[in-house]
Amino acid sequence: AAAAPTAVGAAFAFGAIETATLNFLPVWAVRAAYGAGGAAVIMAIGAFGNILLQVPIGVASDKFGRRRTLAACAGMGLVLPLAIAASPASLALVAGLAFLYSGFTVGMYTVGLAQIGESVPRARISQANAAFLLFYGLGSTASPQVSGLMIDAVNPNGLLYALSAMAAAYLGFAAWSARRG
Repeated sequence: AAAAPTAVGAAFAFGAIETATLNFLPVWAVRAAYGAGGAAVIMAIGAFGNILLQVPIGVASDKFGRRRTLAACAGMGLVLPLAIAASPASLALVAGLAFLYSGFTVGMYTVGLAQIGESVPRARISQANAAFLLFYGLGSTASPQVSGLMIDAVNPNGLLYALSAMAAAYLGFAAWSARRG
């Protein structure tokens, strides 16, 4: 964790975001009047974003650097839920935004893992991967409580605000970490 703090931070943030999204985005979609069928469409299109955007994000990471790409992915993770919350009741628009959101947030995992690979000596890569997965698991464990409270407190868009806040927290952590060295 000390060798690549922005990478393990990305793992934590992605674990939190992924778990909240998988558990509560269908609930959000039903409460936002898209119904069960609309929820299934949004989740399926989001899954395609997870798959299809990883190669271009990886290429961007190689070209522009890991930290910059992580920041871009987290920035999209901050902005896109707010765009969904502000969207008119258009299933096609929300599904398209979910495609981008899911792809960019999974990019945090992809690029974070690549950052681990270049930041840690080869002899310690298994330990580093274990730390990466530990932080992913901690994020996954922490977010359902907050997300569940938020979706009920600000029905239905509290989930979207919580997702944006998770990405914003990572961006703040990454900026702080970069200043420290």
